[in-house]
Amino acid sequence: MNKYEASLAIPDTALLLTAISERRRTRRDIADLYGIAIRIDFGQTDWSVVNHAIMDRWSISGLKWIKRLAWGAVEKAETV
Repeated sequence: MNKYEASLAIPDTALLLTAISERRRTRRDIADLYGIAIRIDFGQTDWSVVNHAIMDRWSISGLKWIKRLAWGAVEKAETV
């Protein structure tokens, strides 16, 4: 899924969990999707479940890295 395809779907918990479980997805891919989910979250994302799935795959430092990139993109988008 590229950024355009991801933006067409509401990244809810199921979509994020599917992406996290796909071994071809990188932390950067997940950070991009996580950032989109933050910006358009309509209360459909169970962040606790998503964060635990990220930690299970990459560790707590991976979660911190993903969040830092995602929030950086959110903040950048808000200033544009």
